[in-house]
Amino acid sequence: MEKAKEKKVLGIIALIIAIFALILSWVPIVNNIAAIFAVLGIILGVIALVINRKNKKTIALIATILSVLSIIVVLATQGLYSKAIDDALGNQTKMSPQLLLQLLHQKRKTIPQRKLSN
Repeated sequence: MEKAKEKKVLGIIALIIAIFALILSWVPIVNNIAAIFAVLGIILGVIALVINRKNKKTIALIATILSVLSIIVVLATQGLYSKAIDDALGNQTKMSPQLLLQLLHQKRKTIPQRKLSN
């Protein structure tokens, strides 16, 4: 009996990490860390699946599925947040290189030049 419990430990750890990643995947800046946790959960979940080939693999399978789901949520929310930022800024971020050079040239004219004295 004790060996079966030892084989479940990796699946339980993967499940805890996957749940943590799924919770953090909705938070805007923190979801980058959640993606790292999700990858870790996938790795541990797959290792637990391989170790428990002949035993029940329910916990490891759930952990792997939740980790994949949290990566999908991270990617979807990243796209959603970046679209919201682009919409809020409007056309300010879509400057052509010529317009950018013109603005830099105008700023250079308005900044007074200092002479260095020896």
